[in-house]
Amino acid sequence: MKTSIFLSMTHARDPVRSLAQPARLVEQLERVSASVGLEVRRERLEIGDARAPGGLCRVEGRQVCILANDLTAEAEARALGRALLHFDVEAVFVPPAVRDFLEELAERE
Repeated sequence: MKTSIFLSMTHARDPVRSLAQPARLVEQLERVSASVGLEVRRERLEIGDARAPGGLCRVEGRQVCILANDLTAEAEARALGRALLHFDVEAVFVPPAVRDFLEELAERE
């Protein structure tokens, strides 16, 4: 069984321990998203019995990450992190724990 990204981040560095909490991580990922021009929306994503967590798409020429409105914070972090992997975040401030999360996510993709 693989160790959760969130659990492995908890023990990485004590000063950023609060970022290992999924809801806090989502807040930080949303700030980074805004910094790179990625709009984040939460919507109902169901068609019959089919469900999707969401992801990156283009809406009227804008890059948008649409997240299912019933995701857990952990699932939101993963979906938003995957979307951010398509953006150059080097020119914006990314908290160290968030950068670690994105790097670990990129290694797993």
